[in-house]
Amino acid sequence: MTKHNNLIRYNFDNSAAAYQQHALIQKAAALRMLDTISTVYHDGLILDMGSGPGTILHNYTHNSIQNSYADLPIVAYDLSHAMLNHSQLALRVNGDAQSLPFAAHSFSLIISNLMLQWPKNKLAVLKEIQRVLIPGSHALISVLISPSLWQLVEAWSKIDTHAHTLEFLKTSDYQQLCAEAGLAVVATQEWEECYYFANLGQLLHHFKLTGTTLAKAPNRQGLGGRKELQQLAEAYPAQDKGLALSYHYLYFIVTASS
Repeated sequence: MTKHNNLIRYNFDNSAAAYQQHALIQKAAALRMLDTISTVYHDGLILDMGSGPGTILHNYTHNSIQNSYADLPIVAYDLSHAMLNHSQLALRVNGDAQSLPFAAHSFSLIISNLMLQWPKNKLAVLKEIQRVLIPGSHALISVLISPSLWQLVEAWSKIDTHAHTLEFLKTSDYQQLCAEAGLAVVATQEWEECYYFANLGQLLHHFKLTGTTLAKAPNRQGLGGRKELQQLAEAYPAQDKGLALSYHYLYFIVTASS
């Protein structure tokens, strides 16, 4: 396993116990995704790719959705053992989305909620989706796109020139990658969610609670030392509601070719 994947797995393993309680960012996309299932799915196996404890869990407060989908034949697939251990799904498989351990044309539907921004080789993931989907079937994918976290990026730019966040792609990038993978994009939707934090400590802590700890910059350890974080707090623009942090979402539906 690559160093990049090991870091991702380590972060999500450590946050598994707290994830479901704090995964507001993931829930915003999951709610839209699960509302779509009835329009594209009829029967057969469903793959929840990058499932965490399970995308359906984000709807436990929505009884109609829970009752409709609780008994669906869903395979939870995730890089993190600990996340899978917190899943209530019976079918759970641990592994890398860039190399799925399933036969071709195995699934009638794939759902993937805020996973695709993490793998380095996104084209490999999309090719695997194309391979394991039954031709003509759908994949529902949500992903964070540029300019997510722009307030944090802008604040860091006043301190140094290192990368402190993931490099988020644009919608056009994902459309191109889907075309290269042989997937037809049939619908796209973009939106923004803005979250507010009382201080920088709470803002940075929310990454840790959900396993979305920021990627380490080359030759650096984590976000930085105490002095740098103090500089970051001074550089981060405050509003009446607190420190704002924006997430930009892309939700797209694709179909697999024969």
